[in-house]
Amino acid sequence: MKVQYSWKDERCEAAISDDADWLLFNGVADAILSKFKGQLVERLDGLDERYWDIEIGGRIITLHIQHYLGIMLFPEEKRGNDLIREVGGYLEAMEPKKLFKEWFYVKNAFRIRRRRRTVGSQRTRR
Repeated sequence: MKVQYSWKDERCEAAISDDADWLLFNGVADAILSKFKGQLVERLDGLDERYWDIEIGGRIITLHIQHYLGIMLFPEEKRGNDLIREVGGYLEAMEPKKLFKEWFYVKNAFRIRRRRRTVGSQRTRR
């Protein structure tokens, strides 16, 4: 995976993908949380973008997907620049699997599943 770095307001940003691939976003999130023992502290999901704040070693980084920008990673503050480079280096050395929403699980945080209709009923289940 090719990661491109840029600087904005003394913060390092990593462009992970030019494509706004939601399944790849899930795979990148899973890879970061697993490898760096991160914890998801906040999740903002919109219709065409997501901001997920991940805490790793007392520092917070944000994984962002947006329709026009693709998938980006940036620190909350500039002391997280080295962590962005470390995570980016890890992602460059591997190819995260695209994880389907119904199977994506973040340990002790939440489960994303597609809603299914029950047979013969109008109710939906999670």
